[in-house]
Amino acid sequence: MSKKEEGQKISKRFIVFLVAVLLFLFVYTTKPKDNLYIKEPQSLEEMLEYNSIRPVKMNKKEEIKSQINKREEIKAINIPINHEEKISSDKKNKEIKIAESNYNDILDSIANLQNNSINSIEIIKDKLVKQYGYPAEIIKIHYDNIPNIVFFDIQKGELRINREKIYDYDNKHITALIAKELYIFDKLSKICKLIGINEFKKELEENNISNINDKFWQEASYYAQIENNDIKTSKSEIKNYLNKEKLIHTSIYEYIKDLTENEKSAIEEESNEASIYIYNYYKIQAENKTLEELKKLFNEINTNLNNLTDKNTILRNEQKEIFDYYFSKTIREKYPAHKTNFIQFLETFNQQEILELLKNTNNEIKNDINDSEIQEFLKYKINKINKINTKEELKKSLTAYLNFNKARELSDSKTELECIIKLICIENELHKNSTMPISLYYIKIPKDLYSLYNITSKNRRFDFIYNNKEFKETQNGETEQSHLINLLNQNRIDN
Repeated sequence: MSKKEEGQKISKRFIVFLVAVLLFLFVYTTKPKDNLYIKEPQSLEEMLEYNSIRPVKMNKKEEIKSQINKREEIKAINIPINHEEKISSDKKNKEIKIAESNYNDILDSIANLQNNSINSIEIIKDKLVKQYGYPAEIIKIHYDNIPNIVFFDIQKGELRINREKIYDYDNKHITALIAKELYIFDKLSKICKLIGINEFKKELEENNISNINDKFWQEASYYAQIENNDIKTSKSEIKNYLNKEKLIHTSIYEYIKDLTENEKSAIEEESNEASIYIYNYYKIQAENKTLEELKKLFNEINTNLNNLTDKNTILRNEQKEIFDYYFSKTIREKYPAHKTNFIQFLETFNQQEILELLKNTNNEIKNDINDSEIQEFLKYKINKINKINTKEELKKSLTAYLNFNKARELSDSKTELECIIKLICIENELHKNSTMPISLYYIKIPKDLYSLYNITSKNRRFDFIYNNKEFKETQNGETEQSHLINLLNQNRIDN
């Protein structure tokens, strides 16, 4: 074969090979890829088989298919729904046990501190504040003569402690009291963080707490750990707690009743639990046990009051006032130097001290009340109502006293004259701020006095006053008319 023919033969083979390669590439590139499309639904077995062998890494084409089969894949995993919850619950319980163990270690260390020491109290405060998740220095202690032993001052953001009373208790008891007040601080800090400092201030101001320490609450709320996001409930908790705190009592009976009442605000109930845990841990008598004794005794006193008033018609519906009378009498006998503000005085007492006073009061109430004591009670009620300045109630009490004296033929010309003059001032609306001179011609005598003193002549309607022993003894050379006018001026009533 010639060289020319061999060159031509090689050229034809190359061309055929090249065409074949091009044809193969054309077919390969134009043929659809089955694994990019789902031609028909897969069975559950096929999906499980596919999911069990699929590679961990997916390219973009596989991700497209993954989105289509997402629901089936989740079913194929077959993990119990509550498995994660169970793990979370177990973890939480473990954390609680650890926290409780740490807390108990703190209580053990406190028990070893020196009792009746300011330094020990500072250490107790620091340890408990840290346990609540705050820096120890965030709360300062201010020692003064507050009624309570320990009290958290919302306005100033400080823990106030009675300097004298702390020496009556050991560290265990003090720890329980401080823990209770710090719980209240922590709860309010969380609420402040949840609703914001401006809204927090607004809630306090609506409950008569103004000029709060903004800097303190902003810093405290920063460290607070919020447990829920229920703003409505949080605001309600503040209102209920502050309304309970700002309750002003005008009766000793109401004060004791409120002290023994079951109904407490949520914050108050929870703070009690914080102190009860410590009482139980140290195995010491808690305030709540004394409270149960108070409650039981107060119920017994109410029964005795009803028995007492049922025997005396004039004392009907006077149970609360009779209780106040006997309780204040008990205070005067035990604390002779104390004469007024019995409720404010009681606020400085702990529950055990109040319980002892209540026992003495109950012993008095169980005895029969004689005429002399009823007379004293009625005078007590007049003085009390006169301070409150309730004219209608005062009028009833003044009339009741005069009727009782007349019915029992008791002699007390001084109080009798005071009651008569006060009744005339009420009847004629003789007010302190009035400059109008008094003319006896226009002075009216209350109707109740007409029948009580058998007044038959309008012109001689003042004779029963002129004949009063106290009136004559204090006349001091004045005419009867001028002395009566002076007495009326001296006993004018408030508007």
